[in-house]
Amino acid sequence: MNATGNWNLIVKTPMGEQKMRVQLIEDGETLTGTVQDATQPATAIKMGSIKGNQLGWKFDVKKPFPATVTVALILDGDALTGTAKAGFFPPARVSGTRAE
Repeated sequence: MNATGNWNLIVKTPMGEQKMRVQLIEDGETLTGTVQDATQPATAIKMGSIKGNQLGWKFDVKKPFPATVTVALILDGDALTGTAKAGFFPPARVSGTRAE
């Protein structure tokens, strides 16, 4: 499975949808990603190795409150699905498609 490239992700929370754009670049057995959303500047993250069709990462956000976000996704062709968890909030559903 090849996860490299640009992705549009939507995180669905009880407070609404959060849209993010993620660029994934393969570096040997690891991925480096740049996350861009409406609440903060682009954040570069090291995602670690991909295990089969599963990938995940953690990154810190400052808005709307300081927290570490943990994302776990499954790659299925040109779609990503999974969850994101921030602080004490329950996991939120994540879906994504490859960007043009």
